[in-house]
Amino acid sequence: MMVYVLSKDDTGAVTWPGGWSILIEMTQNSCYLGIGYKRAASEPANYTWNFSSIWRDSCIVTYSGVSTAATNPFDPDAAPTPTTGSSAPGSITSPSITTATIETTLLAIYHHVAISGWGGQPSGWTGRQGSAGGGVNDEECIDDQTQASAGTFSGANQSFGSSIGGWKAVTIALQSQPDDQHYFPPPAFPGVFNLDARRMI
Repeated sequence: MMVYVLSKDDTGAVTWPGGWSILIEMTQNSCYLGIGYKRAASEPANYTWNFSSIWRDSCIVTYSGVSTAATNPFDPDAAPTPTTGSSAPGSITSPSITTATIETTLLAIYHHVAISGWGGQPSGWTGRQGSAGGGVNDEECIDDQTQASAGTFSGANQSFGSSIGGWKAVTIALQSQPDDQHYFPPPAFPGVFNLDARRMI
């Protein structure tokens, strides 16, 4: 399962390549955050997202062991609600999430315009992407964590350096295979595993 994250410092429309499903597109606080997904099969050498922007950043993170039985690979099935703001005092906390299935992998995704660098990952979370500096004014950070049980989980607090501009944060959960958990005795769930995180822009 490939999860794509695009952040940019304007609200212009984005044309996604074929085969990708859009989970979130939002433009609050004068900046764009888009999250989509695609189940890998016979993939091309590259993809193209079309938009007009000066500052942008994007990344694909890939996971194995994600459910193929669900309508979409996320728990819950409904799209999550991100949090947004126009400024932040040195850190952003992703929203809490309530899952119904076991062995999910939580992704905390952050987008901030013009920061001076992300801090270390929150305790218990693994960093998959953290871009900042180098003249790129639009930065994103992706952390993940596996949860053995279902329930409500607090978001992750990600620190960063000095900042200006708008920010967004969202927490999503990838369902483990198999999706149907109404067996008795319960089956073994292999869990979801990160395969790769690759910055694209």
